[in-house]
Amino acid sequence: MNKVADGADTRSRLRPAVAEAGSLADRRFAKVDTVGEIRARRRRKGLLFLLILACALVPIGCADADKPAYEEGLGYKPSTVNEQFLIPVGAIQREAIFHNPNILRGAEYELADIGGEQGLYPPQRYFQDLEAAGWRERKDDRLGHVHFFERDNTVISVEIRQDSFTVYEMKDEANAAIP
Repeated sequence: MNKVADGADTRSRLRPAVAEAGSLADRRFAKVDTVGEIRARRRRKGLLFLLILACALVPIGCADADKPAYEEGLGYKPSTVNEQFLIPVGAIQREAIFHNPNILRGAEYELADIGGEQGLYPPQRYFQDLEAAGWRERKDDRLGHVHFFERDNTVISVEIRQDSFTVYEMKDEANAAIP
């Protein structure tokens, strides 16, 4: 129990004030909590905050759990654009929309971390494996994150983004336009 300077008990001093209060609002304001009650209330608020924070972070951490991620060395499969052009095994095909008259056909593939942060870091190992399969990169024709590969008079462009890439087969007329 808390003692005040004159030695009187704090609780006993407040009880008459609560008893004299006529309305419920007056009683609510006349109540004084003990230090233990204040600590318990703070502890409950802290636990509630941690519970809410944990519930908010779980969906964020698991958001990309179902997306396949790019990993070097897992292998490759034929692209739907050109069967001779290889794409990483975990890539999931999405519909590609394009309105460029120089493109014969194209497909967009979803694959987490294929292009690094903001698509700034193209997958060098993947490009080396494409060159080993006979696709020569036309480095002079590179346009930002769009890379061109050539094999047997067929030109394929690969547009790399952070979590996806798009493969386009260029028309023969467009091949002649690209030096």
